[in-house]
Amino acid sequence: MTQNPKIGIIGGGLVGLTLALTLAKEASAHIAVFEKKPKPTKNTNTDYLAQYDARSIGLSSGSVNFFKSIDLWDQIEPFATPIRQILISRQGHWGRASINADEEGVEVLGYAMETPGFAQQLNAIAAQTNNIQIHWQADITHLKPTQQGYQVDYQLADANPETLSFDLLIIADGSHSQSCKLLGIDQVQKSYNQTAIVTNLDISSTGNQIAIERFIDRGVIALLPLNKGGNEYANRSALVWIVPNEEVDSIVSSNTPAFVQQLQSALGQSFHISRVGNIKAYPLSETITSELIRPNLLIMGNAAHALHPVAAQGFNLSIRDASTMLELISYAKTNQRSVGYYALLKQYQTIRMSDQRRVGQLIKMILGFYAGSQKNMPSLLQSAGLFLFDILPGSKGYLARFAMGAQQTSSKHQFKLSQAGRNIE
Repeated sequence: MTQNPKIGIIGGGLVGLTLALTLAKEASAHIAVFEKKPKPTKNTNTDYLAQYDARSIGLSSGSVNFFKSIDLWDQIEPFATPIRQILISRQGHWGRASINADEEGVEVLGYAMETPGFAQQLNAIAAQTNNIQIHWQADITHLKPTQQGYQVDYQLADANPETLSFDLLIIADGSHSQSCKLLGIDQVQKSYNQTAIVTNLDISSTGNQIAIERFIDRGVIALLPLNKGGNEYANRSALVWIVPNEEVDSIVSSNTPAFVQQLQSALGQSFHISRVGNIKAYPLSETITSELIRPNLLIMGNAAHALHPVAAQGFNLSIRDASTMLELISYAKTNQRSVGYYALLKQYQTIRMSDQRRVGQLIKMILGFYAGSQKNMPSLLQSAGLFLFDILPGSKGYLARFAMGAQQTSSKHQFKLSQAGRNIE
């Protein structure tokens, strides 16, 4: 391993910046981030921040523990709202369930975070980190493998073309990755035939620090608490309303009273919606990427695994990717290997694929059982399922630990090189 490994990251969104800040904890590493959008500035709504408008994420307690371990949580926590209870119900059925932090023996189950503020804070932290350099409005024109790593040809706005070389190149530019196209790596988008309608709204009866997941006949509604703004915003929540594609236009194009009426009908009369923000719609699809690693190359984030949001695990999965990558760099340094050494990247892929499969299986189970894909399941059985989930010992604990990320972040992974591998450059 070189004494000062150079790592390039293509994509300066939440995943790319989180990864950069994580790997920067290896003080000897030099990290360059390439982002195609303009640099965000305080109090301005740039294209970069506009892409996060109205969206929020659920941050698992396992992810929070990781941020604490790399000394970032104190700077991120002001943008987070704690979740201490999750209420789960099914439209038109009597069964319901809840997961409580107190019952699980933890202070919180997780946190909700608005992505515009979170992204801006990550940018601010990265700007103050000596071994991170962000190249804004960077157009990547060519990616070339070399004997020791990768060469990146790029051009900034109103500037001449430039070239940088890296020991390891990480692609994190999303599910429609231009970098993957440049490298001839196929990405197949498998549509869920659903769209996520997102907005922020004021809604009573949710209670502070309570998240809602409600399965309806043809979709799912999730509400995350966003009450960091003081008394005026005490009832503010982030809405993710997943509906079949054919129903999107009738919902999104309706005026606000009609939108509220449709949402109210799906949620039930125990909730009162008083204010609705900007409404946006995002088609949902699973991304299947043909290759995740090559020598000195790694694909991460939505470029590697764009998942259905029903389990709120996409960003948390990427944080676990970053955590494992930090372990790899530490091992490579100790064993004097390149950070892009293929044998280590193969082990990284094996470790991470196990976690990704587990998350994928959970998503399919949730969608299949509750979200209406099994139309022949009797109503009584669905209601009984939620009731039994709520009362049977151990049933909620497993799902709670999964949602909190406890199982995936509690142990370190052991990278190993054979004796032959240690002697090969």
